[in-house]
Amino acid sequence: MRWGVRLIGLVSTVILARVLVPEDFGVVAMAMLVIAFLEVFADTGQQYALIRHPAPDRPLYDSAWSMSVLINTGITAILLAVAPLSETYFNDPRIAPVIQLLSLRVFFSGLINIGIIEFRRNLDFRREFQFWIARKLSTFVMTLGCVLIWPSYWSLAIGTVTGHAIEVVISYRMHPYRPRFNLSRVREIWSYSIWLLAASLGRFFESRIDEVVVAGVTDATRMGKYTISSELGSLPVTEVLDPVTRALFPNYVKLNNNPQALREAYLTVLNASILVAASLGVGIAMLSQDIVAVLLGDQWADISPLIGNFALAAAVIGVCNSVYPILNAVGESRQTAVQTWLRVVCYLPAMYWAATTAQLENFALARLGVSIVLVPTFFIRLRGVVPVAWLDLIKQCWRGPLAALAMAAALDSIAFGDVITISGVRLLVEVLIGATVFVATVIALWALAGRPDSVEKIALQAACRLLTRARA
Repeated sequence: MRWGVRLIGLVSTVILARVLVPEDFGVVAMAMLVIAFLEVFADTGQQYALIRHPAPDRPLYDSAWSMSVLINTGITAILLAVAPLSETYFNDPRIAPVIQLLSLRVFFSGLINIGIIEFRRNLDFRREFQFWIARKLSTFVMTLGCVLIWPSYWSLAIGTVTGHAIEVVISYRMHPYRPRFNLSRVREIWSYSIWLLAASLGRFFESRIDEVVVAGVTDATRMGKYTISSELGSLPVTEVLDPVTRALFPNYVKLNNNPQALREAYLTVLNASILVAASLGVGIAMLSQDIVAVLLGDQWADISPLIGNFALAAAVIGVCNSVYPILNAVGESRQTAVQTWLRVVCYLPAMYWAATTAQLENFALARLGVSIVLVPTFFIRLRGVVPVAWLDLIKQCWRGPLAALAMAAALDSIAFGDVITISGVRLLVEVLIGATVFVATVIALWALAGRPDSVEKIALQAACRLLTRARA
């Protein structure tokens, strides 16, 4: 689902980046910082409360929907009122009216049919896939149509709002549930979700604090370049690892009363997460220059160092975030909030240093450095709820980074630019060589480790089955 959604998003970004200028993206990105900050207060954990409940009834569903309607309507009103104040921070009069238009997306988000939570609660990911693809396609089509007719930052905002309105319609078409206004179970939902709200607020700052600072010390053009480089650098890693987190939460809930099964499940997930993060993070960092040349064009050529740092940071953050669904599944949402805010606190001095240098690359480098330093703290919290030894964690961690180093060495040793002059062909060859070296190294290291039961073994068994079927 996420690959499909992000593929649509990537195609949209590539097309729009060639039609619009970085300044257009920067204006919308600045406005979205304000929107995204207040949207956090709409994420009070209603969905998680419904998924964790052993037998949610209609009053619980209706209360969750009613909370969303009221909260999102209130946030929309606040955005309309405070938008003019944005000029004080961003020093750009174009931001306020864009914020006021985009506030409508918050209002529409509160009206979405709460019944679609059943897709995820019942592990019906096929239906959830259909919903997410439909909503993303609607936004993509509307935004692209508006931009082609009117190449402006206004078209980005109009397409986004229209897409969210269509999303509401889709949610009621795909699920027969018809919510009613009811606040009788709000207290029950709120008692669980208060710490999730704190964690959501922390996640906003940990993921956007660099953009907040950049927006305050630079102009719309540089902000646009920073935003696009963050998206392209982080997207491949997050859009492989985040779906795992989303899909595993209800599964972890089912294993909540079996600590040993929970431990084994997490170790398998950790092994897979590290292999994916290491391969994609290092691979994108090594190939960032050709990625920009192929996807975005010459006007974006100077963002390749940014993309590399963002890719490495996303790899580290993605692996660490694999701890969150277990903490939430066992009811330790408070620990999730505390860990999230710890990362925010550590980001603050790093972002201050980056701001004093006035170099965009240093903001991404600061994010990477802090993420690496905080790695042990995530697993300390994990060991507080799951019986897993440090040695078990280390056994899952070492093969991926070593294979990524071998891949980087192989790519660095060959002067592809001297041999292949067409950037698209060169990128394809580099990807094939890098993937081959990484996979071969991982298998060799797995064999050296004694062929343990791990993702490598599962993948090899699956490959053998496919070959057997193909021969038959």
